[in-house]
Amino acid sequence: MRDQPKRNNQILNLVVITMREKHLEKYLVEHSIKTAKESDFRGMQFNAIAESNKSALHTYKSLGFKEVGMIPQGFRLKDGSYSNMYIVLYLSLL
Repeated sequence: MRDQPKRNNQILNLVVITMREKHLEKYLVEHSIKTAKESDFRGMQFNAIAESNKSALHTYKSLGFKEVGMIPQGFRLKDGSYSNMYIVLYLSLL
C-alpha cells in the first residue's frame, strides 16, 4: 500500500460522490481493485467510513473488504449528529 497526498484523497472523494450519484460506485471500486492488482499492490484500505453511509459499506463489503476497526460515534454528520466510524476497511490482494 502507498500513502497518497491529502489533495489526491480530496479529489478521489469528489469522484466517488459523482460516481455514486450516477450509480457507478461499484464500477469505480472494481476498477480500483483491478488497477491496484496490476500495479502489484498487496492490499487496499478505506479509512473513515461512516456507518451511516450504507451505500458505500454495502459496495465495499460486497467486493470483499473486511472491517478492521471502529470508533463508536467517531464521525460527525452534517446535521451535527454522530455515527460510528469504521477506521479501516481492508482487502488483501494476495
